[in-house]
Amino acid sequence: MQKTAFHASRSEVGDLLAGSLPAEERRRIVQHLLAGCETCAQLVHSLMFPECPGYDGVARRLELAMVLAENDVAVERMQALEAWEVLNPLPPEGRLFQVKHQPELHTWGMYEKILDEAKKSVKQDPLRAVDLAHLALAVAERLDADDYGAERIKDFEAAAYNCLSNAKRLVSDFSGAETALRTAERLLAEGTGDPGEKINFVSISASFKTDLGDLEDAAESLNEAIRLARRVKDKHQEGRLFIQQAGVVGWIDPVHAIELVERGLSLIDTEREPALELNGRHILAFLTNELGEPQEAESILSTYAYLYKKFDDVFWRGRLLHLRANIARRENDLLRAELCFRDLVQLYQEHSFEFDLALAALDLAEVLTARGSFRESEEILAAVYPILQTWNIHVDILRAWLLLRENVQSRRVAREAFRELAMTLRRKWYRKEEGR
Repeated sequence: MQKTAFHASRSEVGDLLAGSLPAEERRRIVQHLLAGCETCAQLVHSLMFPECPGYDGVARRLELAMVLAENDVAVERMQALEAWEVLNPLPPEGRLFQVKHQPELHTWGMYEKILDEAKKSVKQDPLRAVDLAHLALAVAERLDADDYGAERIKDFEAAAYNCLSNAKRLVSDFSGAETALRTAERLLAEGTGDPGEKINFVSISASFKTDLGDLEDAAESLNEAIRLARRVKDKHQEGRLFIQQAGVVGWIDPVHAIELVERGLSLIDTEREPALELNGRHILAFLTNELGEPQEAESILSTYAYLYKKFDDVFWRGRLLHLRANIARRENDLLRAELCFRDLVQLYQEHSFEFDLALAALDLAEVLTARGSFRESEEILAAVYPILQTWNIHVDILRAWLLLRENVQSRRVAREAFRELAMTLRRKWYRKEEGR
């Protein structure tokens, strides 16, 4: 989109914000903001937030707010809420049919509402999130470029593909997740260059790399997102990225990871996003325990128990059970560790979390072996083996699993062998054998 050759005056922007600018002038300035004029965006920001000099996450959305000046943001959001009450009970194909054939649903407010619902669903019900991400994309593709701007619509589409990739990742459709990421990357290159959207893309890409075991690459890529967050002075986003990075680095260098998570916790707005604080505290407790301080980890867990109660879903129930089991194992309370790991295995079986199930099974088998229950340990390893075979993983991992099972049978196994296999599985499970 071509940039116009003028800058809006302070008085024009003031009238625009007050809603008193004539329609023709308002549209001219909106189109100018759509062209990506940072100077005018900064002027808008200074008038709306005179005591907030930073160009933070709110400021990055000012351009969008101006695009929607003709169709008030609040109005669009209210209309979207009303429309969602009708759309939500419908099956996915019914929702998609309505979106395709009702032009009144082709608004940014509708897109935002659907994408927000997709993001809320992504951890608890990723299949629903996949459907909703497709629905948000269908709305974005039908937005009027004259009203919203062609480049900004590319940003919207990219955000929908980012969400789609994240949801596909969580249902283990890694090929689909990668395709969605590549599409998002292309759309961002055609968009406005919004650093917020770029940060979101890098963050989800890092999660994808982490799941595939590329821990070092994932951690390094997050440095780019952290630099972007600093550039736009978004401290909360910067803190979020440090916490995400800590979760990756923790598998490699737990001491450095603790430094990262503490830095992240010092930057985030805990009232704005308590789930993010919970993630940071959880990582801190987990790493503290790994470094040999289970009592300190237990103290962190006890202090922030109220946050775990606030987010009582499958994802967090699993993480909490895993942490409690690891603390018990570190304290050599093997019976308590066994009970927690049993509950964890059952939870992941019930919800078909196969990768997490494999890792939990290794933990349970290790504790059972330490308690002398060799037969049950071997039976658990045998039960999980067919699942690994369906993944078409490298034959070396399958051999290592069988060797561990044989060593358990013969009662010649070291506890470290379970941890070593778990790390190998985490890093290499998606690296297929050549020719298979």
